[in-house]
Amino acid sequence: MVDVFSGRLLVSKDGRSVDAEEALQNKVVGLYFSAGWCSPCRDFTPVLCDFYTELLEETQPPAPFEVVFISSDHSAEEMAGYMRAMHGDWLALPFHDPYKHWSWGSELVLEFPETLEAPSVEHHSQQLTLILSDVH
Repeated sequence: MVDVFSGRLLVSKDGRSVDAEEALQNKVVGLYFSAGWCSPCRDFTPVLCDFYTELLEETQPPAPFEVVFISSDHSAEEMAGYMRAMHGDWLALPFHDPYKHWSWGSELVLEFPETLEAPSVEHHSQQLTLILSDVH
């Protein structure tokens, strides 16, 4: 997944620029396609926040996992507001990065190694299909 973001900067919730290769190296990466105007997305975001917090803040050592948010918001301001109000401390592709219009596919399936012990989380909507599954 690091190769996908090679040479790109990501942004943190507080607006800092982060080198994608450095931040994502040796980690399982979840791409989160979402928008603040999307009600099902807003319903799912707290679930993802809890999952992220459990893996990174409540596990010792922290799991090698990172989320990259790819916004479908209508403006950079909407994206930033959604991130500040609801997101975990994960990273995002900058709003104006042309890469966010790349054809990512309509369904994303993430498979976690056994050592990550990820709980099964499944959410479906017209705007979002995200499946996080534990591989055993």
